[in-house]
Amino acid sequence: MTRVAVIGAGQTGAAMALALLKQGIEVSLYSDRTPQSLYENTPPTGTAVMYGEAIAVERRLGLATYEDLAPPITGLSGYVLPTAGVELMAFSGSLGDNAGVGVDTRIRSFDRMNELIREGGRLVVDEVTPDTLDEVAREHDLTFVATGKGGLSGLFARDEDRSGYSEPQRSLALITVTGVPVDESMFRGRSAAGGQYNAFTIVGDLGETIWCPFLHKTAGPSWSFLGFARSGTEWEERFSRPTNADEMLAVVKNLHQDYLPWDWEDVRHMEVIREDRHSWLKGRVLPSIRASVGHTTGGRPVMSLGDTSIALDPIGAQGAQSGIKQVGHYVDAIATHEGPFDEAWMNLTFEDYYARFGRASNLMTRMFLDQAAGGQVNETLITAANGDERAASALFGLLAAPQAALPLQDNDAALAWISRACDGEDPQQVLARAAARIEKAQALQQDGQPYFPRPTAAATIEVASV
Repeated sequence: MTRVAVIGAGQTGAAMALALLKQGIEVSLYSDRTPQSLYENTPPTGTAVMYGEAIAVERRLGLATYEDLAPPITGLSGYVLPTAGVELMAFSGSLGDNAGVGVDTRIRSFDRMNELIREGGRLVVDEVTPDTLDEVAREHDLTFVATGKGGLSGLFARDEDRSGYSEPQRSLALITVTGVPVDESMFRGRSAAGGQYNAFTIVGDLGETIWCPFLHKTAGPSWSFLGFARSGTEWEERFSRPTNADEMLAVVKNLHQDYLPWDWEDVRHMEVIREDRHSWLKGRVLPSIRASVGHTTGGRPVMSLGDTSIALDPIGAQGAQSGIKQVGHYVDAIATHEGPFDEAWMNLTFEDYYARFGRASNLMTRMFLDQAAGGQVNETLITAANGDERAASALFGLLAAPQAALPLQDNDAALAWISRACDGEDPQQVLARAAARIEKAQALQQDGQPYFPRPTAAATIEVASV
């Protein structure tokens, strides 16, 4: 029988171990924490939203999807400002069959670790070091390292060309809150769907924000905020200040008062989750694509997995999804393989995954991080979303399955994509409607009126429609 070791019991590592066990493979999962310690004494690593395609992988592998417990994310609503105070674009779109859920990573890890134990898998609670990793690899036919961006990730060489950046591109702020509903009554100024949609804002010269419906480990349905500050900005300075959850929530509220007033009425009553001292987080992520193969001190090959393999900035919502898609791809490859799991197999399996899924997830993230990475194509897609709800829905659908369209090699390809998204309509007509809406936004502000509705406004704005 094939024997597999998984080092690291985060969301992806625990998923890999349990999925392999369900395939009848002998599995040992190594964790530096017990399930209870991981549940109680660690922060959630981002909002970890899964959309339709990734959820389908979980379901196929026999893993819980939490769709019956988590508040649904059925679409997104976006506001775009090229610079602070200039309200330019507002659009919303449905995810359709790609609806998603945001689930506390601690729930997934805790549940999967315990299910692994119940089903006869082996959980080893011990820290695996570079020295002890060699012994683990010797005892197993295949060893995965899923210790995240730190830990043993240094065993795997960073691919500078694929990674694309030498420095983190955003400073991040995260907090999960309670005290307000998680339903259509929230963010109603943005769309009729209200709180069933993620609510994001792009302020071109400062950064981005997003509110996601979320399933917290104890508070249940709640809201999770992610803020992305560009380097050297006033937002970055604000995000660096907090030392606890109360301070982080104060920073987030002040940010809305000063820069995002259209959402202030929804945010002002939000409260800290008192029973969770780890409900907040700040930091920076260096996007990194690493080699599939590393070597132990004794020269044995081991394989990278999850964030140890592909660590993406969370701005493109690809991190957790990339991890579970990688798990699905690798489980299938293991189940159908005959022969040794040598370096050639590891490299081929990763390259196949990267070509099918990983490259597009990387490109999707870079489109949000860097206008230059998407260039005119990026601008054309976002402008089209502002002109037609069908284009907005198709654009948001790329969050679930970016490989369905990316890469779009040039602007002609982007125009063809818009036509397909809008049922064959001439893409120039879609862009013309977008231009007309931008002119309306500019005219309102020249008259001293806001384009995005304020908390006192009873009506919703006119979102892009067919």
